[in-house]
Amino acid sequence: MRSSSMIELVDLFPNLLELAGLQGTIPDEKQLEGISFASMLKQPSLPGKNATFTQYPRCAGSHSLLPWEYPTDNPCTQVEAKKFSSMGYSIRSDTMRYTLWLHWNGTIKKPEWDAMVPNGEELYDHTGDDGMNTDTFENENLANDSKYATIKKQLKQALLAKMRNIIFTH
Repeated sequence: MRSSSMIELVDLFPNLLELAGLQGTIPDEKQLEGISFASMLKQPSLPGKNATFTQYPRCAGSHSLLPWEYPTDNPCTQVEAKKFSSMGYSIRSDTMRYTLWLHWNGTIKKPEWDAMVPNGEELYDHTGDDGMNTDTFENENLANDSKYATIKKQLKQALLAKMRNIIFTH
């Protein structure tokens, strides 16, 4: 069976605990960020999360373009966190993906959340995306298109509310 519900990697452990009948046996289980999706395995039509979140580093690329303008040139693989140039935080809804690129402070290994101007922003329309060909939906960055200003603002607020909370409370 196939489901269009969204899940995240952080959901795997709570899901495994439920499937193995081990819920409530881990001392800090209530602090886990994820939620079990075992019920969706039994009934794929059940609604899941309304958004998922990711974070991804960028380093200075070998091209003259900024890393978020040339995403395939990312030499951050096996690079120490203090050497990242930016950190991208994304929110993915059923129809959109928004990414906020923030300057990365390598000394304290944290993003500069309060910077007046982010390093970059991306917004892509995923309407009709069945998950089989993501590249088709990320060819035109709509972040500066005034038609999408309200959607971008809503996604940015949701992203900041979620990611700032996770990063500053752990």
